[in-house]
Amino acid sequence: MAETYFRSWETSSLIAALVLVVSLHLCLSSFSAAVLAQETTSSCHISSVKEAEPTNITCTFRADVFAAKNNIKILHFVDEDSEGARVALCSWLEEGLHCNTASGYEFTSQTLKDGVVIRVPRASRDQSGRYACTVPSSASTRFASCNLIVMTG
Repeated sequence: MAETYFRSWETSSLIAALVLVVSLHLCLSSFSAAVLAQETTSSCHISSVKEAEPTNITCTFRADVFAAKNNIKILHFVDEDSEGARVALCSWLEEGLHCNTASGYEFTSQTLKDGVVIRVPRASRDQSGRYACTVPSSASTRFASCNLIVMTG
């Protein structure tokens, strides 16, 4: 009888310890995600399309980035080792935000309350890859990226 009671207590203790470890892991994961979200100064969205179809790169920024009228740079990374080619450099002029774009991209003059839209009028396979919306003057290195997949056929 004492041996059965001991095994039951041992099993209960093991289960309680596992529950505690899982709970701590979930709490730390949630905390890490919240900290990362606070440090990220931008978000990026682009829909994948078939070749020669149009799409938009939509960059949104924390309100303080836009309110400070910081310049914005959008980069295209073909692979993980590349430094990133400049797609657009947006600066604030008296009349508002103006973007100089690389060939194959257009500034639509469409600005959101907290972001900018760059149009890809005819997507090509060489435009596939990862895009990042950055603020060159920001001390943060946390800029969200998004991926464009240009499908053939």
